[in-house]
This record gives sequence, C-alpha cells and structure tokens, in this order.
Amino acid sequence: MSQRLHYTTIILLSVFCAAGCAHFSETFTKSPGSETPGSGYYLEKADQQIRKDELQIAASYLEIARQLDPENKKIPLKINIVKDEIFKKADHHFGKGVVALDRHDQSEARKQFLTVLRYFPEHKAALNCLKNRIHPETQFTYSVQKGDTPRTIAEKVYKNADLAFLVEYFIQSKRQEGKLSPFLIHLPVLGKKWIQLPTRETPANITVKSGSDNEKDNQKRALAKQLFEKGNYKKIIPIIQEMVEKNPDDSELMKLYNYSCYYEGKTLFKKKQFIPAMKMLGQVTMDLKGMDQLRSDLIIAMQNQSEIHYRRGVTFFVNEDLEKAITEWEETLALAPENQKARKAIENARNLLKKLEGVQ
Repeated sequence: MSQRLHYTTIILLSVFCAAGCAHFSETFTKSPGSETPGSGYYLEKADQQIRKDELQIAASYLEIARQLDPENKKIPLKINIVKDEIFKKADHHFGKGVVALDRHDQSEARKQFLTVLRYFPEHKAALNCLKNRIHPETQFTYSVQKGDTPRTIAEKVYKNADLAFLVEYFIQSKRQEGKLSPFLIHLPVLGKKWIQLPTRETPANITVKSGSDNEKDNQKRALAKQLFEKGNYKKIIPIIQEMVEKNPDDSELMKLYNYSCYYEGKTLFKKKQFIPAMKMLGQVTMDLKGMDQLRSDLIIAMQNQSEIHYRRGVTFFVNEDLEKAITEWEETLALAPENQKARKAIENARNLLKKLEGVQ
C-alpha cells in the first residue's frame, strides 16, 4: 500500500504542475509562542465564504489551508469541488446572458455577463461579449472598412438603407479629421420605428424551381418547407441531404439545408451539446449572418467545459479512482484536442495503473 501511495503522490504532483495550479508566494511559519492560525481556521473561513456564495474568496482561503497542511488530502478535493462550482455557475449565467442578447435585452445581458465575471474573472466569452456585443445605450461603434459606403453601412447597422444620410454625416466628420479607412465611427442608437428588420430567409420567400424534379422530390421539398416553418430543423436535414448532393446548384435546396443546419447547431449549442453542435455547423457551406460569432462562442464554451472535465478528473485522481479520472480527461480532449495537460495526465494515470497492477 505504501508503494501505491508513493506512485500516486508522484503522478499527482505532475498533474498539478501540468494544470498550472496557483501557488501563494507567502510561506506560513509558526514561531514558538506565536498564535498564527492553522489550516482549520482558513477552512472555516472558506466555509463561511461558500455559504455567502463568494466562491473565489473561498478558493483563496482553501489554497492557504493547503499550504499550511499539505498532507491533508481532503483540502485539494475541496478546492476542486469549489472550482467546479465556479465553472458551473459562470456557465449558467453566461447562458442566461446569451439568451438576453438574443432578446436584444442589453441591460439584462450586461448584468448576467458581469455575474459570470464575479464567479470567474478570466471567462473569455463573457469578456468578449461585454467588450464587443454590448454597446452603450446611446451609440453604436462601427469600423469603417475599405469598400464601405453610407448606404451599405446603414443597411448593416440599421437594416434601413434610407438612413444613409445619417451615416454620411458621421463619416464626413471623420474625413474632416483626415481619417482614412479603416476607422471607427460612433452611430446613434435609434428607436425601433427607424429600423426595418430583415426578412428571415425561409422557404416561403424562396423561388421554387422544381419543374424538372420528379414527384417524389417535390413531396420531399414540400415536406421540408413545412417542417422549416414549424422549426423542426433536425427532421429536415436527412430529408433533403441527398437531394442537395445531387443538385448543388438548386438555390432553394441549398438555403433550406444550410439554414436548417445553422438553426439546429444553434439549438444544440443552447442545450450544451457542444460537440454535436460543432459537427452540425460544420455542414454549413453558405456565408450566413451570425455564423462566425456563433462558432466563436461555441469554441469558447467548449474550452470552458473541457476545463470542468479536467478538474473533475483531478478530483477522481485525488480519490485514487484512476479509471474515472481517465474518462474525465478523455472528455476534456474530446472538447479541446489541443489540451496537452489532459493528454499528459491520461498518459501518467495509465502508466500508474500498470505499475499498480504489477505491485498487486
């Protein structure tokens, strides 16, 4: 048993080094007669902060307790439980923020993303949304690029090309400053009555070109359009996938297929089925509005989820449940194949399993 613990300790140290766990620069020494608090004091402080939902502060107290009592195996386990809860709550509020953005409720979205940062200050997706997707209520920042015209900018920002005169006013002020593209302009946020919402691409406004199709294909096309109107995107894809492969120049079929894959990928993302969502979006071949942002948000969410699985693996490892630890780290790699610390942890755990089998 002592030899098994020896091997476990060696690998555990390598795992924590690979994970880049934070170390406190202070060293806690207890001189004779001093009343320096022990690890129990900081564990109690951590519990108090957990009850207050101040998880970052709690994690800091637990780190101090671990430094004071490095032989206590329960402390690293508790640290990972707290950090796991931090990721879960941050992910929950991030999802609510994304929903608020979809409703164009910027105030609620801002509130949710700030809550995310309260739990997890390094949450890249929340920081990105606060920086690039939530704008002041009085103005909208637009980067003027080569080839932009007041009319095209008005269409992009306001969905109303007739407001080109307004955009021209703000562009002219920059040109008077000697600015050349690319440069930023700050456009006013207008009331909804000024904005013409774009017509959603649906089969209802796509010209039907089925004169040369056989009756069976016509029936499939009609069914797919009905399903699209009902939002049953998942059922559409297998119905028309073969038709699309045979008729890649059929614009109606291509739009049906691409928009169905896009909306289904978005649905899977909201359900946190990240890998199926990425596979679904990989089938989109058209340049659809919002596609780049959706892919970016999905990649960040997958990275955050992979970190949760990694930390769970560490928790199982601390409990000497190597099989479950390996399973969690494999989930990490499925979400983030470039995660070298998980790959190394799996290798170390498998080597340890072989050695332990030899000891037994």
